[in-house]
Amino acid sequence: MQFHFNSLNLPLPVPSPPGKLLANGVEVMTELEKMVSRGRIFFIDELLFVDYDRVKKERERERERENTLTI
Repeated sequence: MQFHFNSLNLPLPVPSPPGKLLANGVEVMTELEKMVSRGRIFFIDELLFVDYDRVKKERERERERENTLTI
């Protein structure tokens, strides 16, 4: 994931390009995918969806990588 930085030098996530997502087992095209503080959001046909489980797993993997690098 890429980041931009705001005036306080805090990272701000850059929206991912549109892609494919499974919704109830059906492949759909996302219009926008973006990380936010409480999860990842998707816009599909102007409807907003949040995937908290995926974000939780990604954060756990990120923590594991950080711990591996500090050892």
